[in-house]
Amino acid sequence: MRSKLAIWIALVSLCRADTGALQHFYNSVLAGTSGSTAETKQAFEAAMDSKRVQDMSIDEIRSVLPLADKCLASSRVDVQEYGLLLFISTEMRWNNASLLPPYSSRVRHFTS
Repeated sequence: MRSKLAIWIALVSLCRADTGALQHFYNSVLAGTSGSTAETKQAFEAAMDSKRVQDMSIDEIRSVLPLADKCLASSRVDVQEYGLLLFISTEMRWNNASLLPPYSSRVRHFTS
């Protein structure tokens, strides 16, 4: 229950995003160099601060989704949550049909 609440709180933060910052964030989370939980949350919020995910180009989203997919494959729940947040935000895009099919089976595992 607590982790679901954390996901929704972080999702609200996902209103804004910068592609380079997002890539850096996801790479550091995957490498395990993102620091403590508090530091990771701060880095996540900073990465989401300069441009709306909804306004990112399809190519920008495509460049970050493989990193989010790697997060879903992680054995760490906190890393999985950050990956799932990007997929949820992408799902809310009007043009998500061209972005999500390669990842739908893995995402479905987390949402069912």
